[in-house]
Amino acid sequence: MTELNEMENIKIRNLSGILFSLRQNGEMSISRLAEVTKIGLTTVKKYVEAGTESGMFLPGEIAASTGGRKARQYLLNKTYQHFLLIAVDNDELHFRVLDFALSTASSGIEKFKLSEYTAALEKIIDASKSRFPSLGTVCLSVPCIVKDGKITEWYYNRGLNGFDLRAYFEEKYKMNIVVQNNMKLSALGKIGGSSNAKQTLATVQFGHDGIGAALVYNGEIIEGMNGFAGEVSFLSHDLEDETNHRFLSEIVNSIIVFINPEKIVFYSSEVKNDFERIFSEAIANLPEYAIPEYEVSDSYLDDIFSGLLECVNRNGYFQLR
Repeated sequence: MTELNEMENIKIRNLSGILFSLRQNGEMSISRLAEVTKIGLTTVKKYVEAGTESGMFLPGEIAASTGGRKARQYLLNKTYQHFLLIAVDNDELHFRVLDFALSTASSGIEKFKLSEYTAALEKIIDASKSRFPSLGTVCLSVPCIVKDGKITEWYYNRGLNGFDLRAYFEEKYKMNIVVQNNMKLSALGKIGGSSNAKQTLATVQFGHDGIGAALVYNGEIIEGMNGFAGEVSFLSHDLEDETNHRFLSEIVNSIIVFINPEKIVFYSSEVKNDFERIFSEAIANLPEYAIPEYEVSDSYLDDIFSGLLECVNRNGYFQLR
């Protein structure tokens, strides 16, 4: 990593911390922000002044005096930009539009055909842009192998294999664009913005689109050289055994052995839900100290959306292009 990139990452982390605090607490003074975020007072002042000039922050009330100089409060400008989050689930596109304070301004579900995927996205983006002119970031969750916004392989939609989805929409809309695999997003969403931000964790789903898993090590998604990491459906097996609990237990066992996660999250589905049996068989021959916690969750889509927002934070896309 170059010195320039490291400096940019520090800036993103600092600004993200300031935004998080304002979203959690509402109006805050510069000194209070510095105290809560653990960022130097001079640095916070610089960011707040620049953000106020760009329209990201708004000056608020003057705080009541506590014996010293009265302090100006600052708050988020909720209309500075809107975020559009879109996730694929079966033959539906689930979408949410959030304002800058991350309150939901609009949401919906659109039926679509895989062969018309990009056109269906454009329909939602165009409608959202028309309704929310400050739309500045579009986040896409895709059920396929993807790396740096380019689709490596989409088993059920092979016509898009090799298609640079991010570059296409960046060129078309001149906005920030996030593109990431749905399972990887679910894992990132489970740890993002929390005290567990450096956690090592795996998410697993035995669902309608086959078997999916994602791995986060020390707070970072494991992608591999082309996004293939975690694609457990490619493990050698008889396709007729894809929902066999023994094969699924072997997958979970491999995850535990190779990344030694603190926790495994299983997502409920209509296909396979006997997770206690699967997990028990997976850990049968493991030493006790290597056995992770496990959790069964119904928050698959919510975690994906949280993961998309974490990508926004990590890339600094809270700033308009």
